[in-house]
Amino acid sequence: MIVPSEKMGMKAKEVIAEYNHNVNVYIAALDNIVLMCNQLAELGAKVIICRQGTKAYIEENVKITTVGIDLTTADYIDVMKQIKEITGLVAFINHDRSMDNMESLCKLMGINAKQYIFRSIRECEECVNQAIADGAIFGIGGIVAENFAAEKDFKYTVLESSKEAILQAITTAKQIVKVQNEEIKKQENYSLQIKRYEAVLNFTHDGIIAIDENGSIDIINPVAEKILKVKKEKCIGEDIHRVFPNTQMLQSLENGEKQINQIMNISGTTILTNRIPIIIDDKVKGVVATFQDVKTIQESEKSIRRKSVNKGYLAKYTFNDIKGNSETIHKTIKIAKSYAKISSTILIHGETGTGKELFAQSIHNSSLRKNGPFVAINCSAMTKSLLESEFFGYEEGTFTGASKGGKAGLFEIAHGGTIFLDEIGDISPETQVHLLRVLQEKEIRRVGSNKIIPVDVRVITATNKNLEEEVEKGNFREDLFYRLNILKLYLPPLRDRRNDTKEIAKNFLMELDNKNYRQYESVLMKILNELEHYLWPGNIRELQNLVERIHVLAVNKETKLIDTGLLVSKIDKERFEEKKLGNLEYNRIIRALEENNLSKAKTAESLGMSRSTLWRKLKAYNIEI
Repeated sequence: MIVPSEKMGMKAKEVIAEYNHNVNVYIAALDNIVLMCNQLAELGAKVIICRQGTKAYIEENVKITTVGIDLTTADYIDVMKQIKEITGLVAFINHDRSMDNMESLCKLMGINAKQYIFRSIRECEECVNQAIADGAIFGIGGIVAENFAAEKDFKYTVLESSKEAILQAITTAKQIVKVQNEEIKKQENYSLQIKRYEAVLNFTHDGIIAIDENGSIDIINPVAEKILKVKKEKCIGEDIHRVFPNTQMLQSLENGEKQINQIMNISGTTILTNRIPIIIDDKVKGVVATFQDVKTIQESEKSIRRKSVNKGYLAKYTFNDIKGNSETIHKTIKIAKSYAKISSTILIHGETGTGKELFAQSIHNSSLRKNGPFVAINCSAMTKSLLESEFFGYEEGTFTGASKGGKAGLFEIAHGGTIFLDEIGDISPETQVHLLRVLQEKEIRRVGSNKIIPVDVRVITATNKNLEEEVEKGNFREDLFYRLNILKLYLPPLRDRRNDTKEIAKNFLMELDNKNYRQYESVLMKILNELEHYLWPGNIRELQNLVERIHVLAVNKETKLIDTGLLVSKIDKERFEEKKLGNLEYNRIIRALEENNLSKAKTAESLGMSRSTLWRKLKAYNIEI
């Protein structure tokens, strides 16, 4: 606030203190008020409060918002009492507007008065001159007119503003500052949004073109310029059809339909594009197209494949690594080899330790995809959120700790090859939905991204659960089950291929100690003979562990400690004893099933039992068909 006198300054400070306003008060004469206003503006002042005449002077010389302190009729009354004895014309010199009822009030008090109104400094001087010319002997008004009156030796008194007028001016000024701050905040937010949009447009890997409701180009980013070999200056404001004659964007503008993953040729460049209509209040107001050069996509795919090889996404095993000469394993390998010739989804079912990944790798290496990546993941070892980010990848900044530049998911990495999903029965319902979509649409979307990425992946899954029962319980989606169960491969447990046990064990021993394995072979065979009727609940993995224990003890010449009591766990031993008596019946059922081509009705008849009894025994012996 700038006031003309100490007296008015004190009055203003009293108002400010009484109402706890944050306003600084300065006293200044008219000749240095411009300098003061400029200095205050540099210090951050947003609004200057002053008398109305001073306001006009400041507005002519300084670019800053001003609020005038109005003079009311009440402000004149005290002065009128002092001048009522004056005989002659009294000039009331006011800024901008005349005081209502002023002349009537003067007549009542016997004062000969006239009002002079000015709206600029020049007019103020003219008002003083006119008052003198009219014969006025005394003037009353603001500080601006006082200077001109002094130059003419014209008697003049400056009116002091009332506290009410000062308070009203402060209130108005604070409202203006509030509005200004809100507007500044809006502008800052708007500028920030613009900066964000510019960053997205200018630094995305996609080309982007947008048209308005009339089909005129209003956005084209640098990537679009590069891909389509055009200049922004020659495109903005132009009709899209004139610049790109074979564009399909006008179709989306007319029908309001999305067009996703469309391949087309523009300006000699083949692109993969998405066209998205902008719909406001059910009306199409424009279309945005995003696109990539197909060559760039292909190069990215090659890069991912190179990285996958470098990271070791390779299948090490082939069917030659599957040991055994039993008819059961030969039949299983034959089925698996036939599956390798096509790219349909395979569901491998087998107990723990039966070699599900070994078969998955062998199938991959016998397929047309053998030069592509082989990616394996155990679904039961991860949480839902972690599994989804591993499956589908994520964009940079999706969550705290996300890798810079984002991360390709396993489906992306497996493009052109095989992905093996072990323990598929343990994935969450939400992940089941996403996996189903991948199988149906053959495309993925990274977590935190809207971009669709086509993938060409052969999916092999494995489980030791009965997925049909899981479907009946509501734990596994039926539609996903049928998507996964196109080709089914059952891996026999080791107890069903006992004749292979010694060959497999010998092979493990050779892997452990190829140079000296013959020294320990007799010990190994002796133990296996003692375990002839053992059921091997842990299957090949359990056998591998057993061979390693025997080898360690034999190498350290602790052969006295080698007996089945130490080599087979108490739990496994109890299982062995419990099932030993039932083993003959188990083998009898297996043989009957094989002889009757897995027909339950014929098997039950040949065994002389009802189908319900056979069903119970199949369940008890964990025999799945």
